[in-house]
Order: sequence, then C-alpha cells, then structure tokens
Amino acid sequence: MILFLLSLAGIPPTAGFVGKYFLFSAAMKAGWFWLTLLAVLMSAVSLFYYFRIARAMYLVEGEGELRWREEPAVSAAIAVCVAGTLAMGVLPQPFIPGSRRAAF
Repeated sequence: MILFLLSLAGIPPTAGFVGKYFLFSAAMKAGWFWLTLLAVLMSAVSLFYYFRIARAMYLVEGEGELRWREEPAVSAAIAVCVAGTLAMGVLPQPFIPGSRRAAF
C-alpha cells in the first residue's frame, strides 16, 4: 500500500512520477508556468495526506482485531499491480506510445 501511495504522490521510481513528469512538462511547454508551480506545490501538500493514511494503517492501534485471510488470487493481483507500477516507473518507454494513442 505504501508503494501505491508513493505513486499517487509522484515519487520515483513509480508510474505516478512518470505521469506527473509528462503532465508538468506539457504544462511548461504550453506556457502555464504558474499552473505548473501550483501543481508541484499541491503535490508536495498531498504527501502530508498520503502519509497520514500510511500512519493510520501501520502505526495507529485499531479498535478491534481484524482477521485477514490471504487468498492466493488477491496476492497475485497485488503482485501484478506492484510489478506494473514499478515497471511503468523504471522503464516507461514501452508504455508511452499506448498512452499517446489513448490521449488523442
């Protein structure tokens, strides 16, 4: 879950970083400097909220005991999502043409 929160915040080497990089660079090329600066600042503010979620998940004592059954299908789905998030962040080149086709 921490990896996905870091991706939402745009921290490298996750897919969220690549997405924010392309978004911010396109805004800069279009001349929207003030909007890019605002977006970067709001991304920094979002880190505070994402880490509050992480703190609540891992550091705050819960009210009751939660029984978690780890199913193989759930573990496989999480592993695929983690691999995809990291693959898109580390090697984004194979994914860029598909995202450009989807954008237009």
